[in-house]
Amino acid sequence: MFRIVLIVDDGEKVLTTPRTKVGLIDDSKGSRRIVERLLTRNGYEVAVAEDGYLGMLMIRRDTPDVILLDIDMPAIDGLTLCRMLKANERYAKLPVVLLSSKNTEFDVADGAIAGADDYLTKPFTEDTVVKCLEKVLANGK
Repeated sequence: MFRIVLIVDDGEKVLTTPRTKVGLIDDSKGSRRIVERLLTRNGYEVAVAEDGYLGMLMIRRDTPDVILLDIDMPAIDGLTLCRMLKANERYAKLPVVLLSSKNTEFDVADGAIAGADDYLTKPFTEDTVVKCLEKVLANGK
């Protein structure tokens, strides 16, 4: 939680602003841990799920501000979940960033066709993830 301090005549008032909540859906425990740490370190609140099915439950329960979604997962893969979210009126405007080790033009195009707002290729840097999130969140406002 970030603090905003206002100085007023009778002292100081502290206002807090809610942190941006990221829904991280990835079946790789190692990837989840790394991305969760880097997001937390950069001031984000993180809700995690280990597959598409659990991810959908997490989204319904917590409704994050943005989703980081791995493509290759069991149960419901990332492209299918992205299409499901974008087809649902409640979640259609929820920004989705796909994560994948696949980096051909066809893979990126598949993500765009599924409705993804952006596409990050693994491995990625902390700076790349943060800038990507800032961009898709700014575009959604």
